[in-house]
Amino acid sequence: MTMREQATMNLLQIPQDRRVRKVIRLLHDVPQLRRQELAASVNLSIWHLAHLFKRETGVRLNRYIQEVRLHRSVELLKHTNEPIKRIAFQTGYEHSSSFIRAFIIRYGESPERYRRRNTA
Repeated sequence: MTMREQATMNLLQIPQDRRVRKVIRLLHDVPQLRRQELAASVNLSIWHLAHLFKRETGVRLNRYIQEVRLHRSVELLKHTNEPIKRIAFQTGYEHSSSFIRAFIIRYGESPERYRRRNTA
């Protein structure tokens, strides 16, 4: 895990707001939750949740969601034989092509190649 990923996953600031802590727990438990569902779970609009999250953590909500999803996908790639398409859906991507594109941007290689390299 890179230092940037570590900082994002651990957050730059520890959130004091209970709603932000709840959102973080929910995301780690169910990474495929959408922003709308997260906001509804803490009775906030998406806009208010995004601003509160950034203020409390120093990290943009969308960025954090993406990091959680990609981190979970890495674990699934390493420890399961699930098809790439299924991993994409399990981690909250509606389209496997979006997942593959995000994975390549983040890790510099396709999920398939990452799996071959890390399970051999």
